[in-house]
Amino acid sequence: MKNSITLALCLLVSLAMSKAFACSTKEGKPIIKISIGTKATSLKLHLANLQEQQTSIALNNRRGETIYKKEVSKQRAFAKFLDLSQLAEGKYLLEISNAAISVQQPILVQKTGITILTKQRKQQIAPRIEFEDNAVSLQLQDSRMKSVKVAILNGSSLVYSTKEILSTNITKRYKLEKLYPDDYLFRVTIDGKNYYKDIAIR
Repeated sequence: MKNSITLALCLLVSLAMSKAFACSTKEGKPIIKISIGTKATSLKLHLANLQEQQTSIALNNRRGETIYKKEVSKQRAFAKFLDLSQLAEGKYLLEISNAAISVQQPILVQKTGITILTKQRKQQIAPRIEFEDNAVSLQLQDSRMKSVKVAILNGSSLVYSTKEILSTNITKRYKLEKLYPDDYLFRVTIDGKNYYKDIAIR
């Protein structure tokens, strides 16, 4: 196969600004709400728009030991109260993730109650990756501008790679019609996490 050719000349990348498209993708985004429960020492979790994806919920202490773990599957929404009254004082990390979203929420447990350290929350929503007519469209789903690494792989061979600065109101389109007919993997890396899309050029 001749996939060793320099695809910087073969891949035509077009950039489209489309606010209407950016707004339309907000529907159905996963929602993860974390709040104080009915007691000062309890947490209330509310998850929505899960699209029946396998979702992992874990509460870890500072040593990385898992205090609580729950796997949610085949559900569009999930709600639960977590009683943390028996936990030792200190800082804990609540992690909720599936293929569409990843949230890390630090929690401070004290005798007087729980503090949700909202300013320390880290959230990442999976980018929108669509393949149609031998072209891939890529759009971020959270509001911040981010550095994104894009790669196309054919088996274990790296066919193409680039770095982009993207945001929700930018749709990046990669035209791939000059790739040789075969199966490829389109990989997007954001903040160290990889997202994948299988593509077939015919």
